[in-house]
Amino acid sequence: MERTGCDFVTALKFLSSTPTLQGTKTKESASVAPKIAADFIYSEQDLKDIKRYTSRVSNEPWLAERIASTEQWKTETIAGLATEGHLGWAGDALAFIYKTGYKLRKWPGRAFWWEVGHPHLWRFEKISNVNEVWITEGETDAIELIDKGAEQSGRIAVVATASASSFKDSFVPFFNGKHVTVLFDGDEAGRKGAAKVHALLAPVAASLRDFNPMEGSK
Repeated sequence: MERTGCDFVTALKFLSSTPTLQGTKTKESASVAPKIAADFIYSEQDLKDIKRYTSRVSNEPWLAERIASTEQWKTETIAGLATEGHLGWAGDALAFIYKTGYKLRKWPGRAFWWEVGHPHLWRFEKISNVNEVWITEGETDAIELIDKGAEQSGRIAVVATASASSFKDSFVPFFNGKHVTVLFDGDEAGRKGAAKVHALLAPVAASLRDFNPMEGSK
């Protein structure tokens, strides 16, 4: 968007159709189904809290609309993520729910904290059902792509890292045999984070490409 002056939808279409993005590689690799992380167990109270948080967003249209309107997202996108169990409302903060915990973000501010558990990949459960995965830096970037229709075809799953530096070695098996696009910010932290993801996934991904909106594609 910054390189060409186009809008987000045009940039998204470009990303979907361009075969020669930075860092593209192709290889054959056997598919291995990802396994849910087993190093964290929610307490009974945690599960009750999560159910309450997600139910509020999915069942109260005014709340989903309030959350969506601050970023010009569609209300149905927010309600859908809540129905999936990945997004909730904890009183005065948005809850991003992972399999290994959840973090709260004072909405619409940027400050957040881990209320329970620790980082993983947000919505990583979606990976096993598709051949193509887009990884964003942060949950709100993932929501932006989902809201613009990135998953409508059913062949793409959008997942997010908790931060630029939170991609772990243990995530690698989830991407075995997948076509992966990395969409991190163009700042120093984002470039370093994307480089780390590329280094880890290069041996296992069926194809691997990078899209940096600040630098464009190569």
